[in-house]
Amino acid sequence: HIRVEKYTGQESPEQKNYIQNNPPHILLTNYVMLELMLTRAYEDVLVSSPNLKFLVLDELHTYRGRQGADVSILIRKLRQRCQSKDLLCIG
Repeated sequence: HIRVEKYTGQESPEQKNYIQNNPPHILLTNYVMLELMLTRAYEDVLVSSPNLKFLVLDELHTYRGRQGADVSILIRKLRQRCQSKDLLCIG
């Protein structure tokens, strides 16, 4: 049983709170929210869980230049934070 949640900044405060208290198996997000989750202490549970298996980015692009480097660094930071080398990134 795999639970999927969307976390893009458009959710209600109640939905955000539910997701923070019950991290899903698959978290659908964007790179802006990922950066915020990595810096906000109250969202740490979403990015530090060793149970995090999938990262789905809702903006499928070929990132180049500075933006590509930024997204790459964010994904590396997420892998380091959640201590998972097996984190599967899906666009």
